[in-house]
Amino acid sequence: MAEKIGFIGLGIMGRPMAINLMKAGYEVHCYDLFPDAVKRVTDAGGKAAASPADAAGKGDIIITMVQDGPQAEQAIMGKDGVLDGAARGKIVIDMSSIAPSVSQKLGKACAAKGVGFLDGPVSGGEPGAINATLAIMVGGNASDFERAKPVFEKLGKSSVLCGGYGAGQVVKLANQIVVGLNILAVAEAMTLAQKAGVNPETVFKAIKGGLAGSNAMNAKRRRIALRYAQELKGSAVVCPPDDTGHAYHLFVVRVKERERFRVALEAQGVETLVHYATPVPLQPAYIAYRASMAELPETSKACAEVVSLPLYPELSDEEAAVVVRACRGFA
Repeated sequence: MAEKIGFIGLGIMGRPMAINLMKAGYEVHCYDLFPDAVKRVTDAGGKAAASPADAAGKGDIIITMVQDGPQAEQAIMGKDGVLDGAARGKIVIDMSSIAPSVSQKLGKACAAKGVGFLDGPVSGGEPGAINATLAIMVGGNASDFERAKPVFEKLGKSSVLCGGYGAGQVVKLANQIVVGLNILAVAEAMTLAQKAGVNPETVFKAIKGGLAGSNAMNAKRRRIALRYAQELKGSAVVCPPDDTGHAYHLFVVRVKERERFRVALEAQGVETLVHYATPVPLQPAYIAYRASMAELPETSKACAEVVSLPLYPELSDEEAAVVVRACRGFA
């Protein structure tokens, strides 16, 4: 019989990971600070827990996936935390990306209560979490790793025991160095091409199959397109056409303008999709629509006349992720 899972932290990474475990047949007891996040998982078949301690009491293997070290400490060692509910013999797997020293502290705290501990940060981002293709870097003892391995196999394409407590976090740091430098190199290469008059999308197609090709370049392709393919004036960004010959158009508008803009688009028979970077009033909303290249000039001109607002020159990681998801919504 499969072990039951307690899952704490249901954000961008945690939610799809918990859902994948349910799809694999695990019973998942989930907790998050935000009730809406819990509801999304319970709607998919999960069971709500009242606290991290409650989730730990109901699960045999308890997974935490939170934002940073302080949150991990609070979730595991704090009041009503995992260690308040985890009995001797259970295993805690912290899959957050945090400092190795914090993982070592958490490991010692768990060991003092007879609870196993693994630090298991991941690489692969949201797509990897959704598609269960994460790379999992693990620190802890071999017996706990072997017990947790069936769970890891449902979350990722690889899991490697790297050493004792905190070793997984050390390897994640090494991973980030490689990824960061790779992204920097891709950005420099595309900037060179763009300034020389070559479309970055053309560069991507030309080099992706050679030695320069990389997962980092593949993953950042859409963001590169958003940054460099600013072919329309003022309010819009145009992404290159996909394999069906359609281009993605993204308009940045104020929330208070979104309905007027959407109505104007749909009056032209154009399908629209609205995404919000944040629910706070007056923050930007992203309206995406798709049209063929033949329709591009006239449709874009008409839409630009409806709302003429400047494109935000710099998108935060969160905002860019929203825009990318909007693009993919039409794929």
